[in-house]
Amino acid sequence: MKTCDLHTHSSFSDGTCSPEELVIQAKRKGIGAIALTDHHTVKGIPSFLKAAQSAGVEAVPGIEISAEYQCYEVHILGLFLPIKNLSVIENWMEDRRKKKQAQNKILAENLNKAGYPISFEEIRRRFPESEINRAHFGAILTEKGYTASTKEALQTILHEKNEFYTPPKKPGFQTVLQAIVRFGGLAVLAHPLLNLSENLLADYLHEAKNFGAAAAETYYSLYSKEKENIIRKLVNEAGLLESGGSDFHGEIKPEISLGTGKGTLQIPYPVYETLKNTAKNQKNGMEQNHFGLY
Repeated sequence: MKTCDLHTHSSFSDGTCSPEELVIQAKRKGIGAIALTDHHTVKGIPSFLKAAQSAGVEAVPGIEISAEYQCYEVHILGLFLPIKNLSVIENWMEDRRKKKQAQNKILAENLNKAGYPISFEEIRRRFPESEINRAHFGAILTEKGYTASTKEALQTILHEKNEFYTPPKKPGFQTVLQAIVRFGGLAVLAHPLLNLSENLLADYLHEAKNFGAAAAETYYSLYSKEKENIIRKLVNEAGLLESGGSDFHGEIKPEISLGTGKGTLQIPYPVYETLKNTAKNQKNGMEQNHFGLY
């Protein structure tokens, strides 16, 4: 069965594969369409699209943005972003990145005070292209022998309960959804069942649709069959389309494979085709109404 993967990360955020390497893997595994959705940046998109064109793989320009819903962190994808708007999107994210960098420096200082010798400059040298986050700190802590894996570092030393790290204030989900639509992208709710209870999720899906959400991930690496059935029912009831992705990060999350997640994930290619057509219709509607950045 021809498949797709509409949620992946490269070395431009917290993944370990370059955009070109993602495309090579997708081609080798027979994945028909792949989206690059790095956290808070679209810097990897140009090289991603160039590699995909050469490989004959359908490429979806995207981004993943953290937001807040009723004090809970939620993640939202922007898919099918217009190439001509990438610089505008990158500029819109600049303030977010500055706040994140300030918090990263504080995290490094706090870790040093606690006996973990690590500096922000060291991490920046180690990951020169990346938008630094806790996963990069975890990789360095693991390299220095304090933890056995990045995952362990995130669950122990770097867990928010230790108060080494205070995340920057996130924008409301309404702001992020409206921005993605304004930039010409298709707004997709990423793995919503990971962050919200079933009861809260139902409200979130309906509210998100009112602010421009077009779809939500019903296929995801960490969903059990039971959770997949729950999210699919709620998504259908909210009138949203289905999407899905592995959330592939490479060596930082070695248990998650591109396209297949933990081994059983299969996202049908028609999921990509439906979302692509929806994005095209949305774009045509916005152009006719002179709305957005077209």
